[in-house]
Amino acid sequence: MSKQTYILDGSLLPNPKQFGRRFKTISTDFLTITGKSVRDVRTLTKEIFLLNWELLSVAEVDAILAIVDKNIPVDFEVINNSLTIASSSVLLTVNGIDYSILGSNYLASLVLELEQVTET
Repeated sequence: MSKQTYILDGSLLPNPKQFGRRFKTISTDFLTITGKSVRDVRTLTKEIFLLNWELLSVAEVDAILAIVDKNIPVDFEVINNSLTIASSSVLLTVNGIDYSILGSNYLASLVLELEQVTET
């Protein structure tokens, strides 16, 4: 059995049901003085991590949202027997919350997107 650890802003996250990543090429479009459009595609890419949880407790949702509410880049890393992602600075976006079971002790599903902050 593999041990999974997801760390966000120094806090241990619950293991997500799904974890994925995609890559985004950084580019800039320019319009030259002659009217020609040119694209500067640098070799830099950003990583975007997607975490999807089902049936999180109130405390777990509140802890994640408290980090999101900081609205600043935070560190994220993954330590797993088969996958290790070194600590990286990311900005957080909540892509959705589904309140599966309502009430004061609700359970919720949450989708979080973490976009790597690149050095300029």
